[in-house]
Amino acid sequence: MREFEFDREFVAADGLVYGGKRYASGELFDRKTLGVSDGDLWDLWVMGRIDAIAQPYEPSDAELERMTAPARPTAKAAQPPRR
Repeated sequence: MREFEFDREFVAADGLVYGGKRYASGELFDRKTLGVSDGDLWDLWVMGRIDAIAQPYEPSDAELERMTAPARPTAKAAQPPRR
């Protein structure tokens, strides 16, 4: 189960039946088209009847900069003393 947020997309869990329709597990549950209220959406979530779709990871600007920056030279391994 993922973190709950009202603005996420949801999928049916475990063969949900809602509004006279049976949803297969993992099938998109389009709450906006169905007119599902926030309260009903929360109830379905708490009962484990729906699950949120994972949001794609979006790195911050600082993370993007670190990922695209040229590699720093690595420190040379310690050399044994010369004799």
